[in-house]
Formats: sequence, C-alpha cells, structure tokens
Amino acid sequence: MDSWGVNNNKKAGYEYLLAWKITVPIYDYTVGFCKKYRHLLSSERTYDQMVQSARSGMANIAEGNRQDSTEGYIKRITTLLPVKIKLRFGIKNGAEG
Repeated sequence: MDSWGVNNNKKAGYEYLLAWKITVPIYDYTVGFCKKYRHLLSSERTYDQMVQSARSGMANIAEGNRQDSTEGYIKRITTLLPVKIKLRFGIKNGAEG
C-alpha cells in the first residue's frame, strides 16, 4: 500500500484468466520470432501485422472482461478468434481445407 492507502499491486481481473495467461507468452514469442526472422518475412507490413495481431489478442481479452456478462465476453472472444487465426497463418477465404 502506498501513503494514500491504495494497493498498487492489485491485478486487473482478466490477468487471472487462463486465456490471458496463454495470450501473454503468445505475444512475447510472436514478437521475438518476428524480430529474429524479420529478414525472412515477405515485407515490413507482414511483420507489423503479426505483431499487431498478437497485441490485439491481449487487448480483446481485456476488453471482453469489461463486458457486462459472461455471454458478452465469450461472444467477443469467439467472434474475433477465427479472424485472428486466419490473419496469423495467412489463410484466405475458401482455402481452409
């Protein structure tokens, strides 16, 4: 606690979620991979897209946690997840299978 009686060590609620705990290393590894193999990526835009996709995954969990209900949280996460997977792996519509 600081001199004002505020507990600064308190985590946000979403930081205890398994989804958040999985997303943090995914972001870290994605950034590390992109930095290490930047020269092999097709363009600077590809690098930016991969890093932004990992970052927005973390942001979506934080935003979803602020939803009024569990249903809203699940809807937000499951709606965006397929889009992120397609972006991450370069899958174009109709080329999934």
